[in-house]
Amino acid sequence: MDAIRTAGRPPKLAIRDTDSFAKLVIRLACAGLLFLSLSIIYTDYVSVLFAYYGFQYIFEPARLPLAIGAILVLTAFVAPRIGDVNALLVTLCHFFFLIPTAVMFVYGGLYSSIFLWTVVILLALIGLSRTDISINFRASISLTALELCLFALALAGLALAISSVGLFSLSFNIFEVYDQRALANEADLGIFGYIQQLGVQASLLLIAVAFFNRQYAMAVGGFAIAILFFAYTGHKSFLFWSLFLVAFIYLGRLKNKFSIFVISATVFTWIMVLIMDTSIGSDLNSFLTRRTLFTPVLLNQYYIMFADQFGFLSWSYSKVGLGFFEYTDTVSPTQAVGHYLTGSDTNSANTGMIGFGFINAGHFGVAAYLITFFGIMLLGGGVAKAKGIELLGAAIMIRAAYSAVTTSDLPAIFLSGGLGYALILLLVYPSVTATAPSKKGSLAATPDNRLPIRSPA
Repeated sequence: MDAIRTAGRPPKLAIRDTDSFAKLVIRLACAGLLFLSLSIIYTDYVSVLFAYYGFQYIFEPARLPLAIGAILVLTAFVAPRIGDVNALLVTLCHFFFLIPTAVMFVYGGLYSSIFLWTVVILLALIGLSRTDISINFRASISLTALELCLFALALAGLALAISSVGLFSLSFNIFEVYDQRALANEADLGIFGYIQQLGVQASLLLIAVAFFNRQYAMAVGGFAIAILFFAYTGHKSFLFWSLFLVAFIYLGRLKNKFSIFVISATVFTWIMVLIMDTSIGSDLNSFLTRRTLFTPVLLNQYYIMFADQFGFLSWSYSKVGLGFFEYTDTVSPTQAVGHYLTGSDTNSANTGMIGFGFINAGHFGVAAYLITFFGIMLLGGGVAKAKGIELLGAAIMIRAAYSAVTTSDLPAIFLSGGLGYALILLLVYPSVTATAPSKKGSLAATPDNRLPIRSPA
């Protein structure tokens, strides 16, 4: 019909198809180049300098076509959209979790089960990202009341942080974070520790909500609280995630933002290849590639080895286990695996749903985590879409969602790591499609940031 009405001009459908094909070629090229660059870094740097840590060099040629085939096929189904949390999550997991896993599967002797579970997780997330569903949840509070509530919770958490170290025992020196963190950890807040963590998450959510609605004074207030949290607790991640939320929402309004991001990440990894023999290149590769991309994959294997040797934990360390099983170790599972890996009691080894799922209940545990996570993300994405706040939903959920897949225990990341708080915020957030413009400059009042109101069929 469009082609008939626009005779003499190229049909819009053809333009979209050409654009989609070009983006597919870019994604395939980036995936192939990223696999090649990470393979070089792993074989020539990581497995050489960090073999003592468990990064082995075991090249298995028969696995190479399987890994490349899985990467290319899954890349064809990845549709990066920064304003959709599930599409964004599958893209991040594909490029920065599946590909490093494939590299270690081919060159590092990684268990086949880890690679297969990673592929299964990607397939589930791809299906989730292509599920066009809106979930109407009409219970909500006003935007002003929501922001005031977040501000009050943030202040309450900050007050507890101050009480644990003292009013004047703060440090803004980013190079002294470990001393400040040790001082803050000396205080045993008990159950109030959860309130402090709630305050941290509230300050980050306040920044996101305020900046999303272009209420910059409130955003600055939330950012100030986040800076004070850093000063009193020594956790520099508060600063990073505060800046991330602002940058994410800003970039979400640009065109072709994710294609640019993937291309930039691919170029960056090749720069890491070129400079890995230099002093600064070695340091950057150790932190950005080994620790960020390869270590979570390796820890999945160590968690499976730990479970094979000592048995399943059955969530005995967590309230999720409901006290049915007794946890007999004196340290947390992350510390126990860290000791198993390094021999030191001070190292914590954090991994995601494959490792934590397996250490609790084997393959059944991984499946249970995946199904639960699928439901959480389906609800969050569906509610955000129905309310016309997909970009906000992506901003506040993506950090915790990606961590749940790669570096955190799902119950912990849901209850205290931000995923549950983000879901609650989306449920009570006022619908943009039903909110009348009330303030000039508010994002909720701008037509280009609203979903179209559809007439009943």
